[in-house]
Amino acid sequence: MLFGNKEIFGIEIEYEEDSTTFAYIAIYVSNIYIGTLDEVTYLNSFLASLENSFCDVEELPLRLQQATPKDIFLERFGMENWNDDIDPFNIMLEDTFDPFSMMIYKSNNKAVFLWSLWSEHFRDKDYPKGIHYKEIDISYLNEVVNKCTDYYLK
Repeated sequence: MLFGNKEIFGIEIEYEEDSTTFAYIAIYVSNIYIGTLDEVTYLNSFLASLENSFCDVEELPLRLQQATPKDIFLERFGMENWNDDIDPFNIMLEDTFDPFSMMIYKSNNKAVFLWSLWSEHFRDKDYPKGIHYKEIDISYLNEVVNKCTDYYLK
């Protein structure tokens, strides 16, 4: 089942056969997928992480509010010793999302979602390289996440 829109922000979840606990999960932003529908994920843990990461998006520290999204991403993931004040913007979901570095923050009433594939062992050798980001209306983001969690948790 797809929640949202793959062109903007969407979450696709397909139960593993004969299971309501494990599912195949991918997130789509700008028609680019994050995660994989090749491996199963523990659904309840994913939904809790999703809600924690996407439903209370915070503003960046003042020192970074004028930086470009790519500079912010590189400050967080491109240094050996990053600053702890941007650590809360890091997104950790489940194992199928481990090959990706992801973060989200609020800017001008939009959520700025950034991600990059960092693992050279990822199955899709044609996955777009580099740092990707998309500004998403916060109300739309919350609507998609809430519909998804409400559907599976209630």
